[in-house]
Amino acid sequence: MNYYDELIETAFKALRELGQLPTERQGEFTSVALRVKELRRKEVVSHLNELDRQRAALIADKEPPMNIVEAVRPHVHLSPSGRLLRGLSPFAKEATPSFFVDEDAGTFHCFASGKSGDAQQFIEAIRAAA
Repeated sequence: MNYYDELIETAFKALRELGQLPTERQGEFTSVALRVKELRRKEVVSHLNELDRQRAALIADKEPPMNIVEAVRPHVHLSPSGRLLRGLSPFAKEATPSFFVDEDAGTFHCFASGKSGDAQQFIEAIRAAA
């Protein structure tokens, strides 16, 4: 039971005990109380949604960019190949490495699946493939 439910229950109980809530008026009071409760609930939900949006914006602004190698290593065994790192694609079954990571640019490219992007896009692609 949330705060508003408890508040309404307490009000009903107090009015009944005092005898100030006649039976014929009880339904009217209930409908008004439920309407107030619903409006309050919508107001609270709207406020919480706005706070979530603001929190997400703050995190996105302040969060440092993720290192591509740190994002990829748990999923792909990487080995040096010139200035790039390469490994077997986590998106396709293959025998020859066709997955490349450019640490300087902070990007990956998978020739087997055609997927490429930054660390965040890699994590999203891994989640989608799972």
